[in-house]
Amino acid sequence: MEKYLLEHINLMEKILASEKNTDKLIKWLAYNRVQIKFLQHERLIHLLVTLFCILVFIIIFLASIFYPSIYFFIADSLLLILVIFYLEYTI
Repeated sequence: MEKYLLEHINLMEKILASEKNTDKLIKWLAYNRVQIKFLQHERLIHLLVTLFCILVFIIIFLASIFYPSIYFFIADSLLLILVIFYLEYTI
Protein backbone atom coordinates (compact mmCIF):
# COMPACT_ATOMS: atom_id res chain seq x y z
CA MET A 1 0.00 0.00 0.00
CA GLU A 2 2.81 2.38 0.87
CA LYS A 3 4.57 1.64 -2.41
CA TYR A 4 1.33 2.24 -4.34
CA LEU A 5 0.78 5.55 -2.57
CA LEU A 6 4.32 6.76 -3.24
CA GLU A 7 4.05 5.84 -6.93
CA HIS A 8 0.77 7.74 -7.18
CA ILE A 9 2.24 10.81 -5.48
CA ASN A 10 5.24 10.79 -7.81
CA LEU A 11 2.98 10.40 -10.85
CA MET A 12 0.75 13.29 -9.80
CA GLU A 13 3.73 15.56 -9.05
CA LYS A 14 5.22 14.81 -12.46
CA ILE A 15 1.91 15.48 -14.21
CA LEU A 16 1.27 18.72 -12.32
CA ALA A 17 4.76 19.95 -13.13
CA SER A 18 4.67 19.12 -16.84
CA GLU A 19 1.03 19.29 -18.00
CA LYS A 20 -0.15 22.65 -19.32
CA ASN A 21 -3.46 21.62 -20.91
CA THR A 22 -6.33 22.49 -18.54
CA ASP A 23 -8.66 19.76 -19.83
CA LYS A 24 -6.07 17.06 -19.25
CA LEU A 25 -5.32 18.45 -15.79
CA ILE A 26 -9.00 18.23 -14.88
CA LYS A 27 -9.06 14.58 -15.98
CA TRP A 28 -5.94 13.83 -13.94
CA LEU A 29 -7.42 15.51 -10.88
CA ALA A 30 -10.58 13.41 -11.26
CA TYR A 31 -8.36 10.32 -11.45
CA ASN A 32 -6.60 11.54 -8.30
CA ARG A 33 -9.94 11.82 -6.46
CA VAL A 34 -10.80 8.23 -7.40
CA GLN A 35 -7.44 7.02 -6.09
CA ILE A 36 -7.89 8.94 -2.83
CA LYS A 37 -11.33 7.38 -2.33
CA PHE A 38 -9.82 3.94 -2.96
CA LEU A 39 -7.09 4.53 -0.37
CA GLN A 40 -9.58 5.85 2.17
CA HIS A 41 -11.73 2.76 1.66
CA GLU A 42 -8.72 0.50 2.18
CA ARG A 43 -7.83 2.27 5.43
CA LEU A 44 -11.42 2.03 6.66
CA ILE A 45 -11.52 -1.72 5.99
CA HIS A 46 -8.23 -2.19 7.85
CA LEU A 47 -9.60 -0.22 10.80
CA LEU A 48 -12.81 -2.25 10.92
CA VAL A 49 -10.98 -5.57 10.75
CA THR A 50 -8.59 -4.47 13.50
CA LEU A 51 -11.42 -3.34 15.76
CA PHE A 52 -13.36 -6.55 15.13
CA CYS A 53 -10.35 -8.72 16.00
CA ILE A 54 -9.70 -6.73 19.17
CA LEU A 55 -13.37 -6.95 20.17
CA VAL A 56 -13.42 -10.73 19.71
CA PHE A 57 -10.15 -10.97 21.64
CA ILE A 58 -11.65 -9.03 24.58
CA ILE A 59 -14.84 -11.12 24.56
CA ILE A 60 -12.91 -14.39 24.59
CA PHE A 61 -10.54 -13.04 27.25
CA LEU A 62 -13.47 -12.16 29.51
CA ALA A 63 -15.04 -15.55 28.85
CA SER A 64 -11.77 -17.25 29.81
CA ILE A 65 -11.77 -15.34 33.11
CA PHE A 66 -15.31 -16.42 34.02
CA TYR A 67 -15.15 -19.92 32.50
CA PRO A 68 -11.53 -21.13 32.62
CA SER A 69 -10.85 -23.56 29.79
CA ILE A 70 -7.88 -24.55 27.69
CA TYR A 71 -9.92 -23.82 24.54
CA PHE A 72 -10.50 -20.22 25.55
CA PHE A 73 -6.81 -19.88 26.35
CA ILE A 74 -5.80 -21.26 22.95
CA ALA A 75 -8.31 -19.08 21.09
CA ASP A 76 -7.24 -16.01 23.04
CA SER A 77 -3.56 -16.69 22.39
CA LEU A 78 -4.16 -17.07 18.66
CA LEU A 79 -6.22 -13.88 18.51
CA LEU A 80 -3.57 -11.99 20.46
CA ILE A 81 -0.92 -13.09 17.97
CA LEU A 82 -3.23 -12.11 15.07
CA VAL A 83 -3.90 -8.67 16.54
CA ILE A 84 -0.22 -8.01 17.24
CA PHE A 85 0.83 -8.94 13.71
CA TYR A 86 -2.07 -7.04 12.16
CA LEU A 87 -1.19 -3.91 14.11
CA GLU A 88 2.46 -4.24 13.09
CA TYR A 89 1.39 -4.56 9.44
CA THR A 90 -0.94 -1.56 9.46
CA ILE A 91 1.35 0.82 11.35
